[in-house]
Amino acid sequence: MGSIGCPGKPVTAKSGQDESWEHGEEVSAGTLLRYFADRDDEHAKTLAPAMHGIVSLYLHAAARRSAHVALVWPGHPDAATLIHALACFARWEAGYKRGVRALYYPGKRNSFYPLNHVFVSRSRLVDLANKIVECGGHEHNEAVRESFPAKDAFLFAPNSVKDDLREGAIRPTVNELLPHFYRDAADQPWPDYSSRFYSRVRSKLRGRRHGNALKNCVFPEMGAPKTAPDANFCFGYQLSEDDIASTLRNLKRTGPTPEVVLIDASAKTMRLMARWRAGASIS
Repeated sequence: MGSIGCPGKPVTAKSGQDESWEHGEEVSAGTLLRYFADRDDEHAKTLAPAMHGIVSLYLHAAARRSAHVALVWPGHPDAATLIHALACFARWEAGYKRGVRALYYPGKRNSFYPLNHVFVSRSRLVDLANKIVECGGHEHNEAVRESFPAKDAFLFAPNSVKDDLREGAIRPTVNELLPHFYRDAADQPWPDYSSRFYSRVRSKLRGRRHGNALKNCVFPEMGAPKTAPDANFCFGYQLSEDDIASTLRNLKRTGPTPEVVLIDASAKTMRLMARWRAGASIS
């Protein structure tokens, strides 16, 4: 069994973890990762205790709009951006189909690169879609606690290809399912993410017919910065204080404001920034 999280025996801050949160009950570690697989349904990922604590705290902060400090020691998260992905899957599983809109700082262009190597089982994704479907006579699905019918077609999209294809050939990565937007200059636009959904899956499929089946699935509401329900907006570490303030004002005009802000204050990240403390205080 593989694992995602921190090496060693991490300890995490537990502020708010034992309380229920507005957007659903706390999800167990096993449930959080049952959609992730290395090669097939027999090789699922397991969640390290530290990451379970951080994700729970992240969800709590998003629901209560509260501030917390999490200490992970010894060790460090391999990819802080994975916290947001796990939180979104936890909300989907609990019936909250809009996931979490978030802000991540400080970031780099490759901050989301590790998520290109975290794969999701197609069959398990379709199982989730069946559980929280609202279309086709399921408008009153009791498992749905936050309605978002547009996500049904999105989650069912991998099922548009032939069932006899290998599971490993059509497993999407996290970055093919969750939109992220990066900005390292105040005057940059937030680009649309729609074309990146299932992009790797399309490139791996044999035969034009299978590729076109996914290519014809367009999800503008899922990929537009103004409406993307699971969006993670990443502020680059190069942004000056004025740029951060300007970008925050711009983000406020770009659809619903983020529900949670994750500031990575690890030593590894702080070494990237000449003026990290000043930038973090503006955020």
